Amino acid sequence: MELSLGGLIGAMAGAALGAVNYVIIVPMVDQKLRAAQTPVSGEDLESRITAARRSVLAFNMLVFVAAGYWAGTALGG
Repeated sequence: MELSLGGLIGAMAGAALGAVNYVIIVPMVDQKLRAAQTPVSGEDLESRITAARRSVLAFNMLVFVAAGYWAGTALGG
């Protein structure tokens, strides 16, 4: 498997977009989880929020880096 320069640049751009998306999405997820009507202890709520943040980060990095690599390869050769 050969890595192209365009693909690597696209992957880096995708990672940057994923980070921006993470900064935008995480406060909304925090707010929704804290506003939930379920009676949850404080420690359990914080562990759920931490798990949600990690899930959002992993999803963003996988999707945005892959899409950036694909776009960079398609456009940059």
